[in-house]
Amino acid sequence: IFSSLALRLQSPGEDDKHKPFAVVTVDLRGHGASTKQAMPDGSMREIDAAKLNKDDVLAMSGIGGDMEAVRTFLVGKNDKEELNLNRLCLVGAGMGATVAINWAAQDWVAPPLTVGKQGQDVKALVLISPRWKDHGVTVQDALKVTPFKQTVAWMLVCGDAESAAKVGGAGAAASRQDAGAVADAQRIFKQLEKFHPPPVSAKEASDLVTIPEPTALQGGKLFTQLGPKLEDQIIEFLSVHVAQKDWPWVKRRNTIPQ
Repeated sequence: IFSSLALRLQSPGEDDKHKPFAVVTVDLRGHGASTKQAMPDGSMREIDAAKLNKDDVLAMSGIGGDMEAVRTFLVGKNDKEELNLNRLCLVGAGMGATVAINWAAQDWVAPPLTVGKQGQDVKALVLISPRWKDHGVTVQDALKVTPFKQTVAWMLVCGDAESAAKVGGAGAAASRQDAGAVADAQRIFKQLEKFHPPPVSAKEASDLVTIPEPTALQGGKLFTQLGPKLEDQIIEFLSVHVAQKDWPWVKRRNTIPQ
């Protein structure tokens, strides 16, 4: 789903004007190549994306979970000066948006270390069809972390089910099935808007962006349908609110692992 966006971020084409980003794409458990899990007793567990439960989602986004393993990998890359972890941004669709919000909040409540930097790395979130509750996991507690809500730049993208229903046909049936998606995106927006007032100048870019699209599609299918149009908007958002910001590089470990 994200291959085109990832490649454009890493290797800007002739029409792209942004500097290259370091990008890592993550197969959440049950997706892509992440369909097997080694259990403590040495056995292997098959993971079916259609059968994921609350514990799986918590294991992805919680302390010591899947996303922490990704962060550990990025810490090594940071300390080799291959990237600046202090400019971390997350892009998530559907369940990936739930994982992104909850893990980013964990990043923002990480206690400071006596030596080195820990946490407060996530500076932007791009969320496609974020849900208030997904697989039994809510974003309510994450959105109680005020510095997280206030400091991070947010982009919320959602299929506007009500608009899709007005055109009738198959889109109307699909929109009724997933009518809560717009309500959830609006609910998340309400939690953020008081911390992100509109820019005072037309030359300034808002750090809270909402993009409603007149379609019943959500999540990865919505992202795929919008294609380069949405990619352009995401690249511009991340360029302005992450790449162009003065977030200094900081070494994280005393030694670099071999």
